Amino acid sequence: MHWIKKFFCFFILVLLIASCQEETNNSDLKGQAFFSVKNYFEQEINRIEQEKITVEKQITLDGKSETLQFSNIDFSKEFDVFINSDINKIAWLDKYQVDSTFIDEKLTNVSYTALDEDLRTKSLRISYQKGELTSLQIKNSANSSLATSEQLLNYTPQTGYRIENRQDITISGEQHLLVEGIYQK
Repeated sequence: MHWIKKFFCFFILVLLIASCQEETNNSDLKGQAFFSVKNYFEQEINRIEQEKITVEKQITLDGKSETLQFSNIDFSKEFDVFINSDINKIAWLDKYQVDSTFIDEKLTNVSYTALDEDLRTKSLRISYQKGELTSLQIKNSANSSLATSEQLLNYTPQTGYRIENRQDITISGEQHLLVEGIYQK
């Protein structure tokens, strides 16, 4: 149980570092600058809730694991870490390099790579098959005088998600958190 307390402290610190990111007002956004992670996950939350998907969740903190079954998850909170990585802001149009791959005139991959090292979301990669999103990968990192963190987020609509945090905190050392959610239908 002691490691669960460490998990929550670690998670709160990650959220605090993430909240230091500059906010941009999107209220006057007429079109989308980039792929909207926020809109995508809002749709996914609706789909998951309608399908009444349960989740087998494995949480590993510094090598110690626990696996639990959940039938009633607040996915808006669960996916908050993905939603907070949304780069769809007009002000950031020149801050990301966009590369797309097409096969037989069909979009298969889109990748966004940060050109500004101060941006927390370093990369966003989206894969498609037959016009449907098949995977979404995000890499975040942040540095401060108190901590260095790296976050790898993976989402596969039909199978689940993976959230990996590595953090080196000045006062407590390095911590590694891995959360894997596997959808059970």
